[in-house]
Amino acid sequence: MNPKVGFILYRPAARFPPACIGQLIQVAREGLAPRMICMKELWFRRKLSLTQTRCASLESPRLLNSAVYIKLFFLLLSLPLLGVINQNNDLQVWVTEEVDVQIAPVASVSVANEWRIGDDVSKLYFFYLQGILKLEVQPWFQLGPGYRHIWALRGNRWRMTFEPLVDSVFHKTKGDWKFQIRHRISYLDNEKAQNLWQYRGRVRCECLWKTARGTIGSYLSNEAFVLSHIGFSQDRVMAGAIVPLFGPVKGNFYYMLRFLRQETWTHQHVFGSWFTIEF
Repeated sequence: MNPKVGFILYRPAARFPPACIGQLIQVAREGLAPRMICMKELWFRRKLSLTQTRCASLESPRLLNSAVYIKLFFLLLSLPLLGVINQNNDLQVWVTEEVDVQIAPVASVSVANEWRIGDDVSKLYFFYLQGILKLEVQPWFQLGPGYRHIWALRGNRWRMTFEPLVDSVFHKTKGDWKFQIRHRISYLDNEKAQNLWQYRGRVRCECLWKTARGTIGSYLSNEAFVLSHIGFSQDRVMAGAIVPLFGPVKGNFYYMLRFLRQETWTHQHVFGSWFTIEF
């Protein structure tokens, strides 16, 4: 049989008219397979022709370009969903605003909020409100009970954390140098996550520069974090300067290299600003 033949319909010899039997024998002697193109074959060929015509129209350059543009459009829409917060080498910006009010010779109240933008400065993922009562127990020692309310983006949902805390700050100024050691203990009451105790220990060394506009303090600091059930979880190395801006407003501008323990240790680059108004 010729393999190039499409649809072949053989009929028993009894169904062929007697006049056609001789022709069929002659065709068989010439090495060709007998075939009859029926209506079904004609319908199939027409349908195949229409399908090929449609495929050819879909492959036209104009439609192909449209399909490519549509795919690119949806890909660009999905890019913000593909970002990862706190990935390795993530570039972040932190902005903090604080109001510090003196309510007594040895006591003041501080209220602050902070915004953290990650995923290469493209997505807000962390915000908190915080209040601390600062008590000057000794000229070299300050005690600060307080509370922080946190909203953090976990996956695609915002979760809250309730964090009561207490600070103990040891500080000393000698000449143009200022030294500070702060210990903070807090309890992290996490929504839809495990509750944890957290310890933070920070050491800061500050050099004071007196200028016509006021005293500028350039500093270096390191802060370590320890979580219960986890252990050493984070370390922050900071370098910055505290600059008087105008009136009671001061600005603290810094760079932070943060090491964060996740599945593996990662690090992020943080550029931050902390604005304080003192009354």
